[in-house]
Amino acid sequence: MASPLTGTVLNKKWKLGALVGSGGCAEVYEAEATGSRGQSADGPFVAKIAPVPVALPLAAKKGRYAYKRKTEEEKHADMIHYEHVLYTASLAKHVGVVEIPRNGYGEDQNLRYLVMTRLGLDVEAALKTSKGWSVARKTGYARQMLALLRALHEKCQMVFIDVKPENFMFGVPGSADEDKIFLIDFGLSTRYVAPRGGIKPQGQSAQIQGTAEFLSLKCHGGASAGRCDDLESLGYVIVSMLKEGDRALPWSGSSSVKDGLAAKKSATLEALCRGCPAGMLEYMKAVRGMEFEEAPDYDKLDAVLKSMESAGAAAGREGERRTRRGYTQGSGHRRRRWRFDPRNIHYRRRVTAGGAGRGGACR
Repeated sequence: MASPLTGTVLNKKWKLGALVGSGGCAEVYEAEATGSRGQSADGPFVAKIAPVPVALPLAAKKGRYAYKRKTEEEKHADMIHYEHVLYTASLAKHVGVVEIPRNGYGEDQNLRYLVMTRLGLDVEAALKTSKGWSVARKTGYARQMLALLRALHEKCQMVFIDVKPENFMFGVPGSADEDKIFLIDFGLSTRYVAPRGGIKPQGQSAQIQGTAEFLSLKCHGGASAGRCDDLESLGYVIVSMLKEGDRALPWSGSSSVKDGLAAKKSATLEALCRGCPAGMLEYMKAVRGMEFEEAPDYDKLDAVLKSMESAGAAAGREGERRTRRGYTQGSGHRRRRWRFDPRNIHYRRRVTAGGAGRGGACR
């Protein structure tokens, strides 16, 4: 069934198509430019849409207007405006950031919209639909993610906060960017540098910001985010990629934010990284050990991920060599060597059943 907004034309510039997805703050639709005038980026496009509540006059009280707390709808509409400002003022032309076409932001029919170039699948969806990524490929993508966060931290002096697999997306399949990762959804991003210079002090709040499953331990407890927290969250994203499961993290599937925090506190880094390459534990110890105001050593973290990528690629090549030359079966003194012979049906059946050829090289 078509969404209620499908077919809507906004400001005679953008026609909404099918609903692509929805979140807590906005819905995302396919979008088509109704004319070339004023639009600069190449399509296809998507539009992020949030309703703008009809403004009501504030009640007067003793000659003064009473304080009016913003509704959730108003906050969601504000986030789209905030994203527009970030994209145009701070993020424009940055590597790994989608392009916003001219006239890509506006309001019409009590809707606030932000149009951007369409991307492919997010990392989580791509991993689920793939035939399996090698460790080398996963850690190669992780290095791209680290580079995107580094650029945001160093060039924009901002922290992302909501680091999670869904906010890392691939380019459109079949394009030159299909293997390139983009960072999306900057609605919670904020500057960590104070107006007069220096790092803003870490605050504390009863309400958390971001996705609890991937928040750093401190932010899950209500602390404001710093660069180290973005990098800790990235570590959880990488672990979830390496383990490939709905419950890849020890606290995944917790019934509440409070239960998730308790599980996150009790889980050791060794338990978190069990089953991952050795470098993963080194990465997590490094980011967990950072001070809030400390400038991260991105080169060191990248070197750790690069070593994991290289080790994964080497393991993949060794798996290929074993597949090509056959492998040894059995134990003790009686060991039998299976020689490669494409006519040997027993060999072929063994490879299929035993998975000798699934190690693969970097895809």
